[in-house]
Amino acid sequence: VDTALGSDTGGSVRIPAAYCGIYGIRPTHGRLSLDGVMPLAPSFDTVGWFARDSAMLKRVGEVLFEESHPRSSHALKGLVVADDAFALLTPDAARLYAPVVAALETRLGPAGHETIAEPEGFADIMLAFRLLQAREIAVQHRTWIETTRPRFGPEIAERFAWALSVTEEDAADSPILRMAVTDRLQRVLRDDRLICLPTAPGIAPRLDSTAEELVEHRSRVLGLTALAGLSGLPQITLPLNDHEDGPLGLSLIGPRDSDLDLMAFADDFAGSGNEIGSLSSS
Repeated sequence: VDTALGSDTGGSVRIPAAYCGIYGIRPTHGRLSLDGVMPLAPSFDTVGWFARDSAMLKRVGEVLFEESHPRSSHALKGLVVADDAFALLTPDAARLYAPVVAALETRLGPAGHETIAEPEGFADIMLAFRLLQAREIAVQHRTWIETTRPRFGPEIAERFAWALSVTEEDAADSPILRMAVTDRLQRVLRDDRLICLPTAPGIAPRLDSTAEELVEHRSRVLGLTALAGLSGLPQITLPLNDHEDGPLGLSLIGPRDSDLDLMAFADDFAGSGNEIGSLSSS
């Protein structure tokens, strides 16, 4: 198919897009109506979409946003590299990102460098996201689960059980951390910069991974995806297909409501060559 819709609350568009070597976007939270969409955690829920090329991703956005032009053709003109996010990569994956970041710097000028997860760290950011999400899931679905007692798969059953066990006291500090992360990202982005980071810490996990390995992998992934989730900012993932064992994803986070600028930039960047054969608009 050319494109597909998907919900993204914690990363469910961005991560499969990265793992499958395609384009995906989580739009600015609240930018698109969720009327008729089953809620999970409303303050995080978005509807995003996948595309096999950057031009299609942008065309879908123009239809969904009912706009055909970004705010300004020169709105995005600065780059910030999230050094602490890139530090999460495995060494063999990290080397594949270097030429992409260099190409972005050629386009946008020398990058600033930030440790965007400090002082809390990715583990605490992930936990704050999970606790806030859990409280909202309980509000939305506790009555249905306890009344209907649906049969979930083992992993999903465990996640719902944990979500229903989280108390208001457990999540008491999470809104403060959410505000701190949001303020920090907005300060870094200003009105015209992009934050560059890996979409996930590496390639997709193997089918023969143990349950413990999958839990650890998911926690590391959520540390990255929770940044846009907590802040409500738009994030696009671009395919980087050079890793011998599977695709990787490069993400760009933009200022709030810069969705069309973000897609227009990604389409222009992917289509202009940049000496990167793995990024293509067609």
